[in-house]
Amino acid sequence: MHIDGEKSKFDLDRERLRLDQQKLDLERERLELERRKSQLDLRQSRLTAFAIFVPLLVAMGSIAISLRAFTKEAALQREQARNQFDMTAAQIVVNNNDPDLAYSKAKVLSELFPGRFSPEWIERFNPKTYCMPAFDDRITFAKLAIEHPDERKSLVSLWLQTYCQQENSEFTKWLGSEQSRKHK
Repeated sequence: MHIDGEKSKFDLDRERLRLDQQKLDLERERLELERRKSQLDLRQSRLTAFAIFVPLLVAMGSIAISLRAFTKEAALQREQARNQFDMTAAQIVVNNNDPDLAYSKAKVLSELFPGRFSPEWIERFNPKTYCMPAFDDRITFAKLAIEHPDERKSLVSLWLQTYCQQENSEFTKWLGSEQSRKHK
């Protein structure tokens, strides 16, 4: 029994229950909003991380490609410099008419740049390797000298210019020409 102006205990409980229900609904909405906000923050942080990571990855890839290209270019330049050095050294050695001088120059270059030139490279300029003509060349020369007695002087001169004079003057001595005597 309730009095007119007063609310019954049931109505008050029901009103409290309704208010509690509204509080719960508001709390659920607040939690849902916080969950959504948290998801948006997480998505935003992922996008930010991705936005930072991708350019970093691109930059690192670019650096790696540049470094590789630079390394290849440096290796190519070293190879070109090495080849140019070898060509210049060979020109220094062979740029004369004296085989002994060429051999000496090869030895000097080898001593100036130890480890740069192999012993085989130096021996390529040994005049004893090239001064002695092949047996067939000697026979051909002898035939020419016999067939053209008028040209013996020029043949001997050409022979001694082609092959080392000192080592071959004995070979041309049998011709009895003045040319072979001059070169002694």
